[in-house]
Amino acid sequence: MFLEAAACGVPSVGYAVGGVPEAIKHGATGILAKETTPEALGDAILRIHDDADLRNALANWARITFENERTLECSYHRLHAVLRRFLAGGESMFGRKISLRPQQAREDRPASDAWEALTGFSDWEGPYPDWNLPRCRWQDHRVGSFHVMARDSGAHTLLIRYRNTAPGQQLRIECAGRKVFLGPIPVSRNLEDSLLSLDVELDEARSLVTSEASSASPSPEGRALYILVSGVEVLPKSGQARERPGLWTTIRSLPRRLRAWFVRRRD
Repeated sequence: MFLEAAACGVPSVGYAVGGVPEAIKHGATGILAKETTPEALGDAILRIHDDADLRNALANWARITFENERTLECSYHRLHAVLRRFLAGGESMFGRKISLRPQQAREDRPASDAWEALTGFSDWEGPYPDWNLPRCRWQDHRVGSFHVMARDSGAHTLLIRYRNTAPGQQLRIECAGRKVFLGPIPVSRNLEDSLLSLDVELDEARSLVTSEASSASPSPEGRALYILVSGVEVLPKSGQARERPGLWTTIRSLPRRLRAWFVRRRD
């Protein structure tokens, strides 16, 4: 009851016994009686009743205290901090930031962004028209992991559109526990994306991909930037990469007459 009141911005009064001192933060979410007597409880009630400034301040502080200590977001932050600190490899696995943004539904994602970052990647950034970049994410840890989605299992082509700013960059990529690439990648030039096309075997609709890079470029704010990923797509083995997969995926969904008009214009 005390926690629910704090969440609503209502200060509480109670005796300092049992679990009450944990539920009422004295001077922040309410007032604890000095003694376990009716007189002391009455004094605490009158103090809040007679002091409008204190009452209004406690109402604001109660809501702030609840949001900082009792919400799901706070629990997420604490669990993230504990796992990152005490789990073996936790720092590289979980990164140093949490994201409270709701994830975009899969059916609303463009085909070129049908991937879900797990660890080692920054939040979504962009688009940056001056750099010829759509929405993108930096791999800001040496090892990053993400899920790719496909309708069926079997042979597929994994397309990764990226930019690399670190000379001598070596990249190792595993998909579904199998090594699919190991070697150098060039530095990106002229504000253009590079395309890495990999043959992969997917065992399930949602498969884990890990990307391990060897070198990082420092950012102005001091972050380590390994590679920038501007799009990931999984195509059945019979599919072919196009210059703009997301665009042509959209065109293929148009009525036949409009689709034929686009094809004639492209030819």
